Amino acid sequence: MNGRKIGLTALIFATFWTLAGCGGLRWNLTAEPAYSQSREASKLTFFYFRSWASVACTRFEDQALSDPAVEAALAEMTPIKLDIIADRALAGTFGVTKPPAIVIANPAGKALVTREGEMTKEEVLAAIDEARSGAPRGQ
Repeated sequence: MNGRKIGLTALIFATFWTLAGCGGLRWNLTAEPAYSQSREASKLTFFYFRSWASVACTRFEDQALSDPAVEAALAEMTPIKLDIIADRALAGTFGVTKPPAIVIANPAGKALVTREGEMTKEEVLAAIDEARSGAPRGQ
């Protein structure tokens, strides 16, 4: 019985660990202080605006954002995952109105790339490449 409880506890912990995004790329779930730190470090910031009730957002996360090539590219930036309703003021500053949406901003806070709607992993990687080409040298 003790072994079953330990096994069940481990399974529950692993499930929550994975759902929280702790198994792969580490997402910041609030804009600050991550956005300020990203600017101070002269890194690009990848904002992902989502709706927690959207099937399209879940599908986008599962099929594009969890891809190893996308995660590797995002690891070089500061990835921030935000709720489009709770963070509507910030979304509005970038002109984002519907999820899923991504914004890649340079260290000065200028949006280099803004995309709304579902995207494939190839489209996300193309957006990242586009932002990098618009970033200051050394990015």
